[in-house]
Amino acid sequence: MNRFVSRAIAPLLLGLIPAFASAQNATTGVDWLTRGAASFQSQARAIDIDRPASRRYAVVVGNGDYETAPDLVNAVADAKAMATFLRGHGFSVEERYDLTKRGFEDLMRRVLFEIGPDADVLFYFSGHGIQIGRRNYLLPVDAGLKSAYDTPFETVTLDSIIQILGSRSRQQLVILDSCRNNPFTDAKMMTEIDPTLFEAQTGFNAMSVPVNSLLAYATSPGAVAYDGTDVNSPFTGSLLQNASADPSQDMRTILKQVRRDVYLKTEGQQVPWESSTLVEPFVFGMTGAPTQSVQPYGESRGLQKIVAEFAPATQLANAAASGQPMTISARLERRIQLGDALISALGLAANENIAISGDLATGRLILETAADGITDYAGQALSGDALKSLVYEYVPEQRPGDGDTAADPIVETFTTTRNEAETQGFALSMNPDACDIEAGDWLDPEGVGLTRYPNEIDPEQAIATCAAAIQIAPTAGRFHYQLGRAYQADTKYEEALAAFTKARDLGHTRAWHALGDLVAEAESIEGGAGGGAVSQKALELYAKGVEAGDPYAYHALGKQLLRHGRTKASRRHGFDLLSQALELGHTFAMNELGYYFLDEKNENFEPERGLRYLRESAARDDIYGFNNLGLVYDKGLGGTEPDPNQALEWYTKAADGGHPFAPVNIGRMYYNGRIGGGANVAEAIKWYDRGLEGGMAWGGANAAWIIANEKPRGFTPADAAMRAAKAAVLRDTEAAKQAAQVLTGLDKRAMDGASQMLLKTFDPAQEVDGVVGPKTQAAIVALSQKYNFTPPSDNALERLLTLAKVYWRDKGIRIDLL
Repeated sequence: MNRFVSRAIAPLLLGLIPAFASAQNATTGVDWLTRGAASFQSQARAIDIDRPASRRYAVVVGNGDYETAPDLVNAVADAKAMATFLRGHGFSVEERYDLTKRGFEDLMRRVLFEIGPDADVLFYFSGHGIQIGRRNYLLPVDAGLKSAYDTPFETVTLDSIIQILGSRSRQQLVILDSCRNNPFTDAKMMTEIDPTLFEAQTGFNAMSVPVNSLLAYATSPGAVAYDGTDVNSPFTGSLLQNASADPSQDMRTILKQVRRDVYLKTEGQQVPWESSTLVEPFVFGMTGAPTQSVQPYGESRGLQKIVAEFAPATQLANAAASGQPMTISARLERRIQLGDALISALGLAANENIAISGDLATGRLILETAADGITDYAGQALSGDALKSLVYEYVPEQRPGDGDTAADPIVETFTTTRNEAETQGFALSMNPDACDIEAGDWLDPEGVGLTRYPNEIDPEQAIATCAAAIQIAPTAGRFHYQLGRAYQADTKYEEALAAFTKARDLGHTRAWHALGDLVAEAESIEGGAGGGAVSQKALELYAKGVEAGDPYAYHALGKQLLRHGRTKASRRHGFDLLSQALELGHTFAMNELGYYFLDEKNENFEPERGLRYLRESAARDDIYGFNNLGLVYDKGLGGTEPDPNQALEWYTKAADGGHPFAPVNIGRMYYNGRIGGGANVAEAIKWYDRGLEGGMAWGGANAAWIIANEKPRGFTPADAAMRAAKAAVLRDTEAAKQAAQVLTGLDKRAMDGASQMLLKTFDPAQEVDGVVGPKTQAAIVALSQKYNFTPPSDNALERLLTLAKVYWRDKGIRIDLL
């Protein structure tokens, strides 16, 4: 028996490290990977230079209070001055100070939601920056480079930020007042795919930027930038002075003046430097009405703008009497037209005006006009006509859709002042749509932040709610995308394809990745663990997602390049794409890179490096990271001392989170007596059953073998036959083969009893006595026809296997998880 179970589990063990990601059949896509890798990053973006941007957006970061590096006196003051200047010139500004590494991940996720392809983006950073190898790094305030493997988790890669911003924007400017003295002069780090060590060095390397971009450094490559003795650094002080003196000047002209100023002020020790691919001028100041109306913001991304509702009744009088806020209601959307509701609530006359005050918690107020695009509302008084352009813009925060508070409204409060005298409080109550609660996706650039992993979706509920949402908002791309997720969870792949295609056509970014996955899943072995190369069609869909800036597409295409690229260049490109996904805190990328460096077969086997990626994934509560660490302690991977109790702890956390493989791993440990002080067959079967119900064929094959051969108390041969049948019809070839061998050793009564057990899942009144008569056979035929299977003959094995297929067709196999 031990030999058989070892054999039965061996393919699982061999596949567990590669099975960190979805199972896929090998196809002919590898050549495309090799051909496409070198040229992909340099693809030109199509930019309509005759159409002005509808949005000016800025990300400002000032890091001065460092934990292990010297503090920077001026960094925060520089960033605050820059944020104030940009806000005064029409930019919507996201500003952060003294950011940790996790804080950078949160900020970049926010940027992912806010930036659209019709926006101009400026990124400003003041703080420590260094170069290691061919890459430049910004240092979070908690950065500490103690281990050679620290770089991805202690620093922020500049080229990743540029790639992410560039793929999400129309024009980008990156301004870096960095490169103070290197705080990590003794650090030697791995930054490339290979194990080469590079010393941390002062200054930044020169680097290329995407088309229509400008990269401005406070100093020349490899040199030091100075804090100076003024309130602001020499570079930022001069930039603000020259830009304020004439905001209508082209940015490249301003930078020439800044270079001269800084050179003189530092007596030639600091010379600012820039790299530009701008195809149109950039100016800080508004240049008057554009010659062509701006494109409505978000239109190309399928973002909806809905109108808030105010039900007057006696609310105004009651609110005035009680001092309580009045409520304005809306469906939770990314953009809510608020002005008309305020006019209605206050009965505002055309010659009256209001100003709005209050700190908003989850979004911002903006003014949107066809001629001027979008500007942040800055507290000014608005007349009735101007108020009509007032929009509340919701910025999603990621939160579980299956949480206790998922359906609770999100409420923003603010106060209006009418004609500079009369005040009134308001509460904007935004109610999540049931489709978002049931099927919202993580890191979805067009989502509203409510999220479920695939294993958390209730297909029936999600399909119904998303279909209803589409009836209300047929052009909302995210509802079609989320309907596709629901169909995918229900294993209705043709319906999922149609929904994802519609979402893509409406501009939904994540739909490209979803379509690529559908192609890959169609090629996969249902319920098995493959890990081969996907087809060229899938790769091209992933590449479209990368072009649109989707971190899931970075992961998917990066994984294929890293695993299956035939050249070092293509594998390095895969590593870079996964590293970019990691900058957003994407744990799938951490698991994939952990797998890669733990795999003894690849050329860059580096176990401690792989373990670091897995630990970071687990630290972010990822179930795949949990299971992978279970494997590490179970098998002693990467030179780790085997620790069965630690393995059980990680596997259990993974299983409780819905990981498909983890229950089988636990079952194997109980059967082999590695935990609990000896073999525990009953506990092993319990965990194997849990794995089988998640679609893991080895769970059924192993449990069936144990019951049939060891005959544990409380189980019958019919129990073995039922489990073996479920496993035999799942297309994991090795597991199905072992399950079929179990079935050949069982008699007709056992198989008929198993058929009755399966029937009982559809009809609780079904009797289980091991005898299939005409009535039961008729029920089997009817059920087969209902689920479009050929009705079985009066043969015990044939009808058992048919019923097993019916069972899975009804239950659905979650190949998106496997």
